[in-house]
Amino acid sequence: MKKLISITVLLIFIFSLKSVAQCTSCDQSTIDYTKNASGLGQHNTATGQASFVLGSESKSLGVSSGAFGIHSEAYAAAGFAIGRRIKSAATSAIILGTGYNFTDYLINGTYNSLMIGFNSTAPTLFISESPANDTHKDRTGLIGIGNVTDPQAKLHLRADAGEEAAMFIEPSDWDGGNSAVLYLGNKQNEVSANAEDGLVYTTQKNHIFKGGDVYIEEIDKGIIMKSPDGKCWRGTLDNSGSLHFNKLDACPGNTVSVYEHKRNPLRDVTVYPNPADNILTVKINRNDIPKNKKLKVVIINQHGTEVMSKYMNGSSIGFFTGDLVSGSYFIKITDGHNAITKQFIKK
Repeated sequence: MKKLISITVLLIFIFSLKSVAQCTSCDQSTIDYTKNASGLGQHNTATGQASFVLGSESKSLGVSSGAFGIHSEAYAAAGFAIGRRIKSAATSAIILGTGYNFTDYLINGTYNSLMIGFNSTAPTLFISESPANDTHKDRTGLIGIGNVTDPQAKLHLRADAGEEAAMFIEPSDWDGGNSAVLYLGNKQNEVSANAEDGLVYTTQKNHIFKGGDVYIEEIDKGIIMKSPDGKCWRGTLDNSGSLHFNKLDACPGNTVSVYEHKRNPLRDVTVYPNPADNILTVKINRNDIPKNKKLKVVIINQHGTEVMSKYMNGSSIGFFTGDLVSGSYFIKITDGHNAITKQFIKK
């Protein structure tokens, strides 16, 4: 009899340890141990089968769901809410971010999707379920930006009230000759822009305008056409509606790819030794640079501060780097229009 009582007490003790281990620091929390739910924090609720809650004032009610943060709530199976004042309200709906206040939550109620937003009741980013099936298991979903939860294209961007539906493609160094490029179909069809040429359209076949007028606002900016002999002519309109053509000294740009058309003459630069100790040498191939062009060479630290600079007239230049603090630095070489940056390490 004593042995049976001892075994019973031991089993109760082991079970109680297992139950406690499923909840840590759970002040005023509701954790359903009978459903293998777990929790960490305070004022939380985890009642879904194999659910987990972490943080404060959060709820995990769906099967295998998870809620993490403050006032984060997951109501359906495999739903996850990570952040503050947010709700996952559909199966496999994942939500990340923060709502607007304690009553205006950010809510993902779309099956098999991801929603991200901060300080708003509307998502900034939404990723839909993919249309994958047994034949095509590698299909992918659609992306919505700007409170789009039903994307109508692979990428669907919608502006808020009072703002432009704008997409900004910014090159790293616009004034240095780099370009912003949008490829369509392949790299032979592109819309690009650079500081020297402006907007450039390149295509394999034809530029076709369907519907509407072709409108040129400024009459002193006309239409430039190339004649069969290779000369270019600008046609402008006078106040009587007559078109006049004047020959240009040279044709603007050409139709090759912007990367071929705008090659950076500073592309061939060697910095050595790297890592450097006391002396650093910068060497450049000057074949594409006018001989009277002065180059400025600048050493910049990792905080963006210029620590040393020189003007370069020959094909190479040296810097004494013995006084520099050990770490990562950048060498920037510019001719006032083109620029290139190289990285080196100071021992």
